[in-house]
Amino acid sequence: MRSSNPHAGHSDQPTPSSSASSSSAQPSLVPLVPFWRRPAGRTDGPDAAGGPASTIRTLGRNIHSLATLLVPLSSPSPLSAASPRPEERPSYPTYINYESLAEILKADRGLFPLVVDLGLLEREQKLLTQGPLRIVHEGRVSAYVYGVLTSTALLFLKEQSGKLTLYTKPIPLSLIELCSSYNTTYGQNSSQQVVETIGCDFIIKTVDHFLPNHGQLRLISESASHWPVDIRTQLVYLSHAESAVPSAFRLKNFLQVAPDLAESILFVSKIDQRLLVCTPSGVFFEHLASADMSKSDPGRRATFPYDFMCIVDKSAGAIINVEVVFTPQGTMLLIQHDMIVYLYSVPDELMRSSEVVPPQLPQIKVNSDVVHFTAGLCDGRNLVALVKDPLRSIPIDHSIRIWEITAEGVEGVESCFFPAEILSIDFFGKFMFVGCHKGIHLIQIDMAKGALAAMGPLISDSNTELQFITNLEKQTIMGVFRLSDGDYLLCYPDYGVFINRTRQRSQTKKIWKMSWLTRPIAMKSVGDALVVCTEDVIEIRSLADGSILQIVRRPHSILRWIPVRTDFDFFLVDCHRNDGSRQLCQIDCRA
Repeated sequence: MRSSNPHAGHSDQPTPSSSASSSSAQPSLVPLVPFWRRPAGRTDGPDAAGGPASTIRTLGRNIHSLATLLVPLSSPSPLSAASPRPEERPSYPTYINYESLAEILKADRGLFPLVVDLGLLEREQKLLTQGPLRIVHEGRVSAYVYGVLTSTALLFLKEQSGKLTLYTKPIPLSLIELCSSYNTTYGQNSSQQVVETIGCDFIIKTVDHFLPNHGQLRLISESASHWPVDIRTQLVYLSHAESAVPSAFRLKNFLQVAPDLAESILFVSKIDQRLLVCTPSGVFFEHLASADMSKSDPGRRATFPYDFMCIVDKSAGAIINVEVVFTPQGTMLLIQHDMIVYLYSVPDELMRSSEVVPPQLPQIKVNSDVVHFTAGLCDGRNLVALVKDPLRSIPIDHSIRIWEITAEGVEGVESCFFPAEILSIDFFGKFMFVGCHKGIHLIQIDMAKGALAAMGPLISDSNTELQFITNLEKQTIMGVFRLSDGDYLLCYPDYGVFINRTRQRSQTKKIWKMSWLTRPIAMKSVGDALVVCTEDVIEIRSLADGSILQIVRRPHSILRWIPVRTDFDFFLVDCHRNDGSRQLCQIDCRA
């Protein structure tokens, strides 16, 4: 969530420097002396010119220069290179104002979407601390950078061809931790410990997507000792500012899970105020008594599977997928057992039953040899699209079989074929969006005639602006979302793209292509927001323009979280905690 410290402001003139040893030093606009300009030392003793220590250092430099000529040239990674020679140290400025920083950020077109997402070009962005830093890896200096701490991010700049550019991605402050040491010991060999730790020596940690070495980075600043203090202060400020916003998204307990439950939870829904939970071993329905207790006590949470009864077991095969279909005739369950899809009717007696052992649900076989399926509304009709196994057909083809769910059961509509593996299916009005390795294709469904009409690819190969999508084979489509203004958001593992109804890039968005902070594993629209879940963070973005509204980091008490598919208007994750307990937690707005 974008916030800025009200006590820090813009200024084009640096303020007088404070003592580095003072704990109350003002971090915002202090002119920093480059760290390689060391203060004059004593003129006598062992460190004086010609003294023993000076002679040893001079001899060491000569040996190092000779060894450099004998070692073949290589291209190490930026954060693991050997220590550069003193003459290679860049001459960084003593201060960068907001206008200069904005020009540097605008020049990097590859990272420009992330720069906009973090609000780094907004005028209310504050520059809190800045100055030269040394990046240390395995006891050696791997890079000299210029660090800038803003209201929402930590930036590292480097000198390249006489200009300052971004050294790494801007790191959101909400993803940064201050550490006292590395998780793994580095520099055990005493010969590698060549870095002097005079000044400010601190370690930051973030997600692996931003930094190598398990997301850890050791930094040294000899000119300012308040870097850790300023980072920690801004983190506390952002946390307080976020908690004061009523519409902030939070992790809230939704369902208790027995700690001895080893299998995963595939799907969660609700029928007549009673929870429905699907696992590979069965479909479970909440007891009526438990649902009544939850109604009377809003703070109570049911425990799975103790407060549930099994209504469909795995006698027909392991359960792969479940969809709940609400029809005028009643509630239906579409369940995929292995590669066969069945339609189950949920009787009204089950809704009013308090028995522990429910009646056997009537079932109808829909189709066999099914890889996966999707149910949805098309022109007010309940449809289900089943993707057939291409290896079970001769010749091999990729086909979709569409059925309509009626009062009598199911009726076949039509079949269609595709030239590549089918990955996803989404229903929007009278159209079906089919995602495959060749892109997204549109299918128009005419329910009156029971016919399908191919509308071609959503993105044409002749569209030069979007060729970075069409030129890539085997692109995984993670989601297609329709916006209120008629535009569409196409989500891929590395980026999201806004397109309009004419199948061109959107002209109404400030940024029509956005990059995720880390690689997503699931995403879902929640109201006007897009929830993007990764292994370490959950990004809350605006569906209107893709801007970052909030970043929810995985708490330390949670070992891992796994997204759970639901038909709720909120996001659900299965949280495995460090103490062995499990909870289903929802990402929802408090308001």
